[in-house]
Amino acid sequence: MSVRVIVLGILSLLFRHVLAATPLPPNIYHLAPPHWFTGITSQKLEIIIHAENIDLYEVSLADYQGVLLLDKTNSGNRHIAYLHLEIEPNVQAGLLEFTAKPASRRTRYVKAFRFSYELKNPTRYETKPLNPGDIFYAVETDRFCNGNTLNDKLNRAGKKVDKANPNAYHGGDVAGILSKIPYLQKLGITALCVSPVIQISDPQPSYPSHISDHYNIDPVFGENSTLRDLGAACETAGMKLVLDIYLNHIGNRHWLYQNFDTGWFHPWDSVIQAQSRQLKSYRHPQKQNYSEQELIQKSWISETLPDVNHSNSHMDAYYRQMLLWWSLETGISGFRMKDAVRVDSLWMERASQYLKKENKNLTLIQFPENPWTADEIYLNKNTCADCLPSITANLAFTHSLVQDLLTGFQGAQLFQLISLDFLYPRPQWLLLSADKSDTQRIASSFKEDFNGWKAAMALLFTQRGIPWINYGTEILLTDTKQDFPGGWESDRSDKFSETGRSVAENEAVNWLSALIQLHNNYPVIREGQTTQFLPLNGVYVNFRHMQEQTLMVIVNRNPNITKLDLARFYGLTGGYTLAHDILSGTDYSISGSWDIKPFQIMVLELLP
Repeated sequence: MSVRVIVLGILSLLFRHVLAATPLPPNIYHLAPPHWFTGITSQKLEIIIHAENIDLYEVSLADYQGVLLLDKTNSGNRHIAYLHLEIEPNVQAGLLEFTAKPASRRTRYVKAFRFSYELKNPTRYETKPLNPGDIFYAVETDRFCNGNTLNDKLNRAGKKVDKANPNAYHGGDVAGILSKIPYLQKLGITALCVSPVIQISDPQPSYPSHISDHYNIDPVFGENSTLRDLGAACETAGMKLVLDIYLNHIGNRHWLYQNFDTGWFHPWDSVIQAQSRQLKSYRHPQKQNYSEQELIQKSWISETLPDVNHSNSHMDAYYRQMLLWWSLETGISGFRMKDAVRVDSLWMERASQYLKKENKNLTLIQFPENPWTADEIYLNKNTCADCLPSITANLAFTHSLVQDLLTGFQGAQLFQLISLDFLYPRPQWLLLSADKSDTQRIASSFKEDFNGWKAAMALLFTQRGIPWINYGTEILLTDTKQDFPGGWESDRSDKFSETGRSVAENEAVNWLSALIQLHNNYPVIREGQTTQFLPLNGVYVNFRHMQEQTLMVIVNRNPNITKLDLARFYGLTGGYTLAHDILSGTDYSISGSWDIKPFQIMVLELLP
């Protein structure tokens, strides 16, 4: 035997030993969606399987009535593959059993393995639809209430609970929100919007868009089962649940980005990214060309937030299925999209049609990135007959309201804004807020002027559109990221309780409760037409009217008694003899003129 043959033999044995010592593990890291549901009319399902060297396997499905595995398709990433299933709507709940075997004999050290995939019954089939009669209450999960202190000890991805640090997690969680449903129900809230709770990779709660897993809530906020419990509690209380979601981008530590397939994301371009951030409005006729839309829809917000390519068939399916999954898993009534104008509008239409086919009572709440009327009008269209209903945030309302009340209506900004209602296809489906939780609270704008705060609330709840209040507005919180006092056992006072609040705070809660009751009891606020008058001498007058009912809203920001000549309003007051102030209980004769007290607020029902 030659030396060459001996050497080759030894090398062959060594090579075989190395392979035998490091077998490729049949490790599945992710299945997306993690399970699916019965009763889905769209029979096609694409499962993204993230597993070690999955490209070396062929996958088969054990017989299951009503389910067919169409194919397994490999991707440009050896650890990513796609399973395409056809599932009949009347399929029974149970476990699908898959077997993965080496696709070639040459992969002798790749071992076969099995895995299960669950088909579940949805949480409930019918979801309560959102509508212009709702009162929204937005909760910042981390700052509202700590209902499970065990979450505080989870130190994952550098996340630490430190209530003394404004930039750290404070311990608020879904269990805490769940515990305060009776409080919100008593206040009169009909729709609860929860800030993003999906798992993120950033150690600070200030960056909820750094998503790292779409199908699990972050451990610091609880578990998926707790979110299901919250949905059930809202249903029992007659409330609707809305989840915040980001659709345009993910965090760069998301497993999708760490193991991406070709075409999932738009490429990073620092020039495009910088230019897109300079844009003020995304929608106007002069900008409707391919290059401008590409600049908006394909740009990364930052280098740590990969921009999703929804025109890719796999990302298209992933995001559509993810939205439907959460709606059926928790029974929510809708999603709030904070990056609505950045999402591919064509994909959004397809996704909306897909969701409506499966859950017709879902609603999409769209937030433009900037308070520009053009964006709001575009999002307010909802011209697609087969799409879900949508609600659009009227961000310009917030600015106009505050500026007018601070200046005594000198700029008539609110009057001018409402005058543009003819441009909105559905002004009653606009979402109105007196503040934004991430910029400035209404109470901080009127620190020494409680009447200004009351006037803002009165106009918020009597204008066309849907009122939206942020957590703590009712107790005059001034800090955008302030904890709700009483949500932690260590808190010195409990503002959830009447006895724990100050006189001013209780007055604010009672005022807000009265306005909520007013909004709920008078259909004209939700359904009626609007006629307003140009502010004069610091007094703004607005009518809400329909055939059966007329309300007259008067807000005086003048520090002096102001005479109001009723002849100016005869076109709306003619035929009525009495005006009943719903908030104070005072009656006024509709004749001549009225002396409006300094800073007086009146919501009058006109009577024959």
